[in-house]
Amino acid sequence: QKELFQVYWYDNGPDYVQDGLFRIIKDGKIGFANEAGEIIIEPKYKCTEPFENGKAKATYDCDWAKGKEHLMIINAKWLTIDTKGNETPFSE
Repeated sequence: QKELFQVYWYDNGPDYVQDGLFRIIKDGKIGFANEAGEIIIEPKYKCTEPFENGKAKATYDCDWAKGKEHLMIINAKWLTIDTKGNETPFSE
Protein backbone atom coordinates (compact mmCIF):
# COMPACT_ATOMS: atom_id res chain seq x y z
CA GLN A 1 0.00 0.00 0.00
CA LYS A 2 1.35 3.41 -1.00
CA GLU A 3 1.70 6.07 1.69
CA LEU A 4 -0.27 9.14 0.60
CA PHE A 5 1.29 11.57 3.09
CA GLN A 6 2.80 11.93 6.56
CA VAL A 7 0.90 13.70 9.32
CA TYR A 8 2.67 16.89 10.42
CA TRP A 9 4.13 16.45 13.92
CA TYR A 10 3.34 19.29 16.36
CA ASP A 11 3.71 19.56 20.16
CA ASN A 12 5.05 15.99 20.46
CA GLY A 13 2.13 14.46 18.57
CA PRO A 14 0.13 14.52 15.36
CA ASP A 15 -1.19 17.90 14.25
CA TYR A 16 -4.51 18.97 15.71
CA VAL A 17 -7.62 19.10 13.53
CA GLN A 18 -8.64 22.77 13.22
CA ASP A 19 -11.57 23.90 11.07
CA GLY A 20 -11.85 20.28 9.87
CA LEU A 21 -8.27 20.15 8.52
CA PHE A 22 -4.86 19.05 9.74
CA ARG A 23 -1.39 19.62 8.32
CA ILE A 24 0.33 16.94 6.26
CA ILE A 25 3.74 16.53 4.65
CA LYS A 26 4.38 15.08 1.20
CA ASP A 27 7.71 15.32 -0.66
CA GLY A 28 8.98 17.79 1.97
CA LYS A 29 6.10 20.25 1.48
CA ILE A 30 3.16 21.03 3.78
CA GLY A 31 -0.53 20.89 2.84
CA PHE A 32 -3.81 20.02 4.55
CA ALA A 33 -6.09 16.97 4.69
CA ASN A 34 -9.54 16.45 6.17
CA GLU A 35 -10.52 13.94 8.86
CA ALA A 36 -11.33 11.34 6.17
CA GLY A 37 -7.69 11.52 5.02
CA GLU A 38 -8.48 13.30 1.75
CA ILE A 39 -5.93 15.90 0.65
CA ILE A 40 -7.84 19.20 0.48
CA ILE A 41 -4.91 21.60 -0.02
CA GLU A 42 -2.04 20.06 -1.97
CA PRO A 43 1.31 20.10 -0.16
CA LYS A 44 3.24 23.00 -1.66
CA TYR A 45 4.19 25.24 1.28
CA LYS A 46 7.46 25.29 3.20
CA CYS A 47 5.90 26.57 6.46
CA THR A 48 2.30 26.86 7.66
CA GLU A 49 0.38 27.57 10.80
CA PRO A 50 -2.82 25.71 11.73
CA PHE A 51 -6.23 27.02 10.68
CA GLU A 52 -8.10 29.37 12.96
CA ASN A 53 -11.52 30.80 12.07
CA GLY A 54 -11.23 29.52 8.49
CA LYS A 55 -7.81 31.06 7.76
CA ALA A 56 -4.19 29.89 8.05
CA LYS A 57 -0.83 31.52 7.43
CA ALA A 58 1.33 29.79 4.82
CA THR A 59 4.53 30.58 2.97
CA TYR A 60 6.58 29.17 0.13
CA ASP A 61 9.79 30.44 1.75
CA CYS A 62 10.88 30.50 5.40
CA ASP A 63 13.69 29.57 7.76
CA TRP A 64 13.73 27.94 11.18
CA ALA A 65 15.58 29.26 14.25
CA LYS A 66 15.98 27.79 17.70
CA GLY A 67 14.00 29.71 20.31
CA LYS A 68 14.11 29.27 24.08
CA GLU A 69 11.82 26.21 24.04
CA HIS A 70 10.71 25.62 20.45
CA LEU A 71 11.82 26.14 16.87
CA MET A 72 10.57 29.42 15.46
CA ILE A 73 9.70 30.37 11.89
CA ILE A 74 11.67 33.39 10.67
CA ASN A 75 12.13 35.27 7.39
CA ALA A 76 8.70 34.19 6.16
CA LYS A 77 6.76 35.98 3.43
CA TRP A 78 3.30 34.95 4.63
CA LEU A 79 0.10 34.46 2.64
CA THR A 80 -3.35 33.81 4.07
CA ILE A 81 -5.14 30.70 2.82
CA ASP A 82 -8.73 29.63 3.36
CA THR A 83 -9.94 26.05 3.88
CA LYS A 84 -10.24 25.59 0.09
CA GLY A 85 -6.64 26.75 -0.53
CA ASN A 86 -7.43 30.18 -1.98
CA GLU A 87 -4.50 32.53 -1.31
CA THR A 88 -4.64 36.21 -0.40
CA PRO A 89 -1.89 38.61 0.80
CA PHE A 90 -1.32 38.33 4.54
CA SER A 91 -2.38 41.18 6.80
CA GLU A 92 -2.33 41.25 10.61
